[in-house]
Amino acid sequence: MISSLEKTLSINPSPMFDNTSDVLEIPDPSTLDYKLPDERGDYDITAKLFYLLPLSTSLEEPSKPQTSYVSQSLYHLFRLLGIETVDNFIVHFHGLVFDGHEGEPKSAANDFDELVKVWKEIEVLQHKGRIKKSGVSEFTKNMLEELLRVVE
Repeated sequence: MISSLEKTLSINPSPMFDNTSDVLEIPDPSTLDYKLPDERGDYDITAKLFYLLPLSTSLEEPSKPQTSYVSQSLYHLFRLLGIETVDNFIVHFHGLVFDGHEGEPKSAANDFDELVKVWKEIEVLQHKGRIKKSGVSEFTKNMLEELLRVVE
């Protein structure tokens, strides 16, 4: 994936993966001067935000998906590419599960509430015209139906 990013965007310095700490280091967008070479209308830009496993293992203070990550990730992407909108924005919640439906695992009750908060932030950015279409990945039919009951 890193090599495809380098080829697609010709970013230098390129992202580096540190095998020792299992951390992907991505250059600070403020140090890069990359703009799309053609007109914005020539591109269909899709961004995917991955919420990884929680950092905390504490039951008293579990890590929660931060809503600010949506705006922060788009800010950096917009700045890097010199754009103001994305055509598609997809969010993935690794390890996030809902109450058991049809054999799905059960989880903490607040997982779904946290996802809804993140989704509401995406909706705000859609209303502002910064995101044209939004979606989720790795959802079962029941998880998607549950989300659609409480969001626009």
